[in-house]
Order: sequence, then structure tokens, then C-alpha cells
Amino acid sequence: MKNSNLHEGLNARFRHVVALAIAAATIAALLRHTAHVYGGYSPADIRAYALMAVPLVAILLALSGGKAPD
Repeated sequence: MKNSNLHEGLNARFRHVVALAIAAATIAALLRHTAHVYGGYSPADIRAYALMAVPLVAILLALSGGKAPD
């Protein structure tokens, strides 16, 4: 019985992670499309801005302590 509950919990967590990954990829694609079509940015510009944002996001995550708010 205990293994069954553990297995169900892992399956539920895996489904949530997969759903989150799909949602993140979809939102990123929509933002990229909107910036390209309506904002007039070239794909190279979008790529460069995204790469410049990575260190900023990493710093903000490090400063926040990496914990979700209660």
C-alpha cells in the first residue's frame, strides 16, 4: 500500500512537471512570435536579448533564496 501511494505521488508530480514545461514552451513561443511580428525584432535580436536576460534571472533567483512564497 505504501509503495502504491509513493508511485501515485511521483506520477502526479511528473504530470505537473510535464504540464509546466509544455506551458512554458508555449508561452515562450507566443512571446517570441509577438515580439517578431508586432514588435519588429529580428530572430537574432530576440535571441540576443534572451541570452542577456539569463544572468539577470539567475541573480534574481539567487537573491530570492530559491523558495516559493507561502
